[in-house]
Amino acid sequence: METLTKEKFARIENRLKDVPEGSKSIRVVLNGKKDDKFTVKVVADMNGKEYFSDETDFSLESAIIKTVEELLRMMEEDKSKNHRIKEKAWEEIRESKRCVLE
Repeated sequence: METLTKEKFARIENRLKDVPEGSKSIRVVLNGKKDDKFTVKVVADMNGKEYFSDETDFSLESAIIKTVEELLRMMEEDKSKNHRIKEKAWEEIRESKRCVLE
């Protein structure tokens, strides 16, 4: 199970190469249920931003993959949101520097 989990979470680690080691942590909890389902819970802290995912499936691998996909989706949404904020701030600064000559 440990090898499978590390293999699937390598996709997230690859995206965090530029984040310092002390600024990121991922906690993974794997549980089996009575009704033959597996639950994967993840709490990831990256640069002070916390992400949480909780997925259940009939196979452990599928539950892990769903969890990783959800975390990657959340990270991408934050990245695009930050990009839009920076772009808006840049446009505001640009507009403030313009002067109209009459």
